[in-house]
Parts: sequence; C-alpha cells; structure tokens
Amino acid sequence: MSETSKVDDTLDEHLRPDEESTDPAYLAWKEAKIRAGLAQSKDRANMIPAHKLWAEFKLER
Repeated sequence: MSETSKVDDTLDEHLRPDEESTDPAYLAWKEAKIRAGLAQSKDRANMIPAHKLWAEFKLER
C-alpha cells in the first residue's frame, strides 16, 4: 500500500467561507444571475410542479 502524506488541515479551515470576490466582471455576472432567477421565480407558469420533481427523483411516497 502506498504511503499518504500527512495533511495538517483542520476542519475549521474548510468550514470558513472564501473571501468575497472583488472582480467587477464576476460581480456583474453574479448580480445578473440573481436578478434573472428572481424574475423567473415570479413567473409561476414556468415552474415545475413539486409532484413531478418528486416522481423524477423517485421521492414519491
């Protein structure tokens, strides 16, 4: 069996959020995605009924 190197990472390091991006292009893209998602959520005609999602993911009771 091969040896593995010892990792000194602590769980806390992986639970902290990353620094927020300051890249203007990314921030503009992120805001546009959020606004588009919010606008889409208001149009209930395009929403998939919950029972269809349950069936697709085999979560029906």
